[in-house]
Amino acid sequence: MANILQSIALFILVYGLQCESRAADLVAYPATLKESKWADGDSFPVEITRDKKKETVTVRLYFVDCPEKTKSSQNDAQRILEQARYFGVKDANTILTYGKTAKTRTEELLSKPFTLHTSFASALGRSSSQRYYGLIQLESGEFLSTVLTREGLTRVHGKTHMLPDKSHSSIYRSKLDDLELAAAISMKGIWSKSTPEQIVKMREDARLEIAKLAAFTANISSSVNEESPADINNAPQEILEELKGIGASTAKKIIAARPFKSVDDLERVHGIGKATVDRLRKYLICKPMK
Repeated sequence: MANILQSIALFILVYGLQCESRAADLVAYPATLKESKWADGDSFPVEITRDKKKETVTVRLYFVDCPEKTKSSQNDAQRILEQARYFGVKDANTILTYGKTAKTRTEELLSKPFTLHTSFASALGRSSSQRYYGLIQLESGEFLSTVLTREGLTRVHGKTHMLPDKSHSSIYRSKLDDLELAAAISMKGIWSKSTPEQIVKMREDARLEIAKLAAFTANISSSVNEESPADINNAPQEILEELKGIGASTAKKIIAARPFKSVDDLERVHGIGKATVDRLRKYLICKPMK
């Protein structure tokens, strides 16, 4: 039995390494931080030179998620409550305070020369503007995500990638998990406001809510069908997401690419090909944009 389990573990490790090796390699770009009011600790604009031309790109860090610093929408509010539960913080406004602290610390760390490692993988998320996942390597050689985690200004959460030296992401992820635990024990950063005895209960409440929501929505049928197709020029994001194979990221791309002249015109949206349009055609219409 032990040999079987070892074989399974080895297969999973090797398969994971093979899968990750297929991901686009990260390319290094010397970069400088661009000043921005909207930026936060894990998402910010930087200037790089690509193809001999200077350009500004918005970076979203791999591996980590800093506290939110603003509450401008319902999505922001939901995320703040989620983060408050994760950190065991009773007052959700504490999240906003440390979100601003994380932004300030990132600006301090990026005031010196640094390197952006990216393959320009899209990181649209909740943002309507184009963002790209990346790793920021500081002048010291450390990654920005390492420093922010060690100082208790972020949580280990989100998309990962093989490191620039080809190290597997799980190795670095494990290191970050350890740094997060150490920061929590030492009560650094936002962990200084954490209520340890509440963490278990708050996180359990969050899991129960997710489970209840999943059970509640399991039997809800899509409002998009042949009798009630989605209007690609006017449908809100939540309706577009009901189309099979269209997630939040692609729905936002559709909205950003409006107006469309016809359903076939949807093919110009990155990530949507003719096969997808043909498959969804009976569920789509194209009316003039309101």
